[in-house]
Amino acid sequence: MAPTAFRLVTIPILSDLGVREVPGTRLAEKSRNFRLLARKSSPNAFASTYEAESKRSIEQTYERLTNSKAVQYVALKFDVETTEQEVSVVGLDELDRNEWEGFIALLGP
Repeated sequence: MAPTAFRLVTIPILSDLGVREVPGTRLAEKSRNFRLLARKSSPNAFASTYEAESKRSIEQTYERLTNSKAVQYVALKFDVETTEQEVSVVGLDELDRNEWEGFIALLGP
């Protein structure tokens, strides 16, 4: 079994990319599902509850990903042996394809 490693990458601001259709929707769905799982796993780590977050629509999650005042990072899990052969720039497909292990959002002025 290949060793596992993690890489912290920035989620691109979708509005900067002009992405609204399939790649942006998939990323919003993955982000929403991960946020819900995190709230179930560690409810005390968040200001909002699972119940409140689960009522948010996919459109609201997408809007979070277009917020130019936020920088959002995700820790991607990857296989060390295959990663050396991949391109180092993380695109929407790679964010969608790889397993997420952590997430943080920083809000600015």
